[in-house]
Amino acid sequence: MIEARTQVLTSLLVLSGLIMATTLKAQGPPPASPKEVLRENGLSQAGTYFIVESEAPVRQKIANMQPVMLDMEAKFNLWRAALINEDEFQYLTDYRLELQAELQNVDDRLGSMPKNTPIERQAVAQVTAYRQRVVREMNENQIQIELRRKRLVGQAGKEKLERDFDKVREKFLTAIGDLKPLYDKVKEDYEVLSKNKSVMNALRSHSESAKAKYKLGPSDKLTKEAFLVQKYEASYSPETAVKMGKRPKTTFRGTNKPSKGLSDATDSVEAIDKASQSPNRKAVPSRAEQIPEKVYRNAVTKGMDNVAPNAEMKLEAKSPDAKTASEQLVLATGQMKALNFEKNPERNNFKMHAIHGMAILLNELKAGTVTADRIVVLRADIASLQEQSPMDKTNLDALNRAAEYVGEAAKALNAR
Repeated sequence: MIEARTQVLTSLLVLSGLIMATTLKAQGPPPASPKEVLRENGLSQAGTYFIVESEAPVRQKIANMQPVMLDMEAKFNLWRAALINEDEFQYLTDYRLELQAELQNVDDRLGSMPKNTPIERQAVAQVTAYRQRVVREMNENQIQIELRRKRLVGQAGKEKLERDFDKVREKFLTAIGDLKPLYDKVKEDYEVLSKNKSVMNALRSHSESAKAKYKLGPSDKLTKEAFLVQKYEASYSPETAVKMGKRPKTTFRGTNKPSKGLSDATDSVEAIDKASQSPNRKAVPSRAEQIPEKVYRNAVTKGMDNVAPNAEMKLEAKSPDAKTASEQLVLATGQMKALNFEKNPERNNFKMHAIHGMAILLNELKAGTVTADRIVVLRADIASLQEQSPMDKTNLDALNRAAEYVGEAAKALNAR
């Protein structure tokens, strides 16, 4: 009896298993989760973005281009500085001829003025005072001419600087040519995925379940890096090198008002090939390092790192804001130098580019004119490093402090 019951139970269990298997087979496999759908379509999570694998070689290529880009910027600055220095030398020399003519006119007038009555003597005194201002203007003009004269490089020097720039720019353009098909492939991949309904639905479902806004790439990092490459291509070119800025206005051109002096003129660059902390980076020394302090205080106030067509923020060289910004940047530089990424080329490139940017910005602050987007690029470099993961706590803390210091510097400069 017991054996019969056992046989019946066994048969029922077998039959139940067969029925369940048949049902599951009819229903098919369970549906994939949104994240699995995204993975199946070649997407991986990077922060709040889901990105394609083809991004990695593009970002690596851009990282490898950094030394060439920095070298191109340095060579451009040297060539541009020589061109502007020569242009200003010619302009100031022509201006001196006008000053000499003005002085001759004043002397002729003084020689014919009567001095008999108090009113006549007062008129003579006024013209004499005006003559003294013209003489002071001529003296300052001569100082500026001599400063530029000793920095003239001649035709051969200009041609060599141009060749040096053309050579490194050719490397840069070749690298862009190699980069373009890789970047086009990334854009094509995202274009296809953006039209894939299952991918976009999975992205929305994953965002809803995670209560976060996830997006299809390209990632912020790639967007910023691609923008930087485009900016270098547009800013550092033969066309921008030979484009001269606006002429300074002078008051001796057909008027009888004294000039404000050459402090309103555009300054040339003391472009000296001075090695910075990295062998691949060149820094333009500050004006104070090249000109005696007394002459520097009387010299023109605009800087020359506006070699690219970028906006500028005009600052008084010794204003409280500039001083605060410099102090914060020195602190930020210390934090960046403390970073230790060992042999990670991508992170080290961002680190050194940021340090190089801080060095340029500090020189600009000393000169009195800051390129407005310089600090924007600097903050982008630090932000790119902050987004890297994994990141050990020591490096992350240093990066956060550097970002805070740069943020304070930006506030001091009224830069957003």
